[in-house]
Amino acid sequence: MMRHLNKPRGTKYRVIYVFSRYCYPLRAARNKTYIFGYEGWYMGIKGVELRKYIPIIKWQKNERLALSFLEEDIKQCVLPCLEIRNHDQHTKLLECFEEVWDAPAIIDYANPQGVLTVERIRELREFLKYARDNEHPIVPALNPMDALVYSNTNLIKAISKHEEIALRLRVSDFKITDANIANCKKADELFAGKNKRLIVDFGNSPQEKDAVNLNDLDLNLKKLRSEGFKNIHIISGAFPSDLSSVKNGPKNFIRYDLEFWKNIQSRHSRGPLGYGDYGILSPGWTEETLQRRGSRVAIRYTCEGSWFILRGANAKKSESIALSELLLNVYEDVFKGADYSWGDKIIADRANQELKDKDKKSGGYHFAEAWNHHITFVIKELIKKTP
Repeated sequence: MMRHLNKPRGTKYRVIYVFSRYCYPLRAARNKTYIFGYEGWYMGIKGVELRKYIPIIKWQKNERLALSFLEEDIKQCVLPCLEIRNHDQHTKLLECFEEVWDAPAIIDYANPQGVLTVERIRELREFLKYARDNEHPIVPALNPMDALVYSNTNLIKAISKHEEIALRLRVSDFKITDANIANCKKADELFAGKNKRLIVDFGNSPQEKDAVNLNDLDLNLKKLRSEGFKNIHIISGAFPSDLSSVKNGPKNFIRYDLEFWKNIQSRHSRGPLGYGDYGILSPGWTEETLQRRGSRVAIRYTCEGSWFILRGANAKKSESIALSELLLNVYEDVFKGADYSWGDKIIADRANQELKDKDKKSGGYHFAEAWNHHITFVIKELIKKTP
């Protein structure tokens, strides 16, 4: 297993990420460049930080567990976009970012509509100062419109102190408009000289191919390339907002987010497009949904091209154990094995009759295990498909 390589304080070398078949560090001694990655999925050149998988993930207890227990070789290939949407999440970010992640991460303090409120701005500036003081490799995220609205404020000055910036463009109806392109160009000029990632966030993934004019979409992505954006990520989410349709037995939900990215990438001839998703939460998820999490347990298991869902009748630990036993003993062709990820080990332990029930994790751990498995699967799936 590869150990995480942290940049020593005061070191002048640059870090670039290249995707190679195995996630291993290579050192180019002449220019002191360190390279991590997966060769074949993305290739790059010296001085350019290339795309990594970007899961959009909330900074909540179970999501933090999922991140903290990722294997180091998987972690090196993930650049999470951490959504900090309320004061409690902000407080927890200050308290435990270093303990949970302490690696490059995109930080987005906007509300679900992608807008920064006055209170969000104050807390974002507080965290950015904390990150700089502690030399955490943070990538602040900003809606291009917000960048223009606050162009002459201390917020932009604070963000500009970071080496890299993410512009998160939320689009509607799967269309990138001329106004979107113009705003991105102006925001790019505002942060001239900085490394920038452009995240094109489509929200809910299209479920029908004819719902999107892929040729027009590709044309506008090429326009963004022409404006200087070399590091573009395509993000959408397809996990259902409601699992009530899962009755007796399992149900599969298609990973339309992955299909959407593949369809766009197959038409795009101007270089690779980064992949990201909303994981095992719907893009429309809200904090109010959190209050309804505990009604019935469910196993959310990411597979190739779909999510395999098993849903219990209640939220008792006995139901969690029964679902885990069902996955391992009846649907063993779906389960990847206890050694696949920390999340898989939690499921396997729950189904292990030699362990005492008090030692088995349930409740919110279903979300932690699902996220941990999902992130691991996305990385390994993309590696496997590398020629």
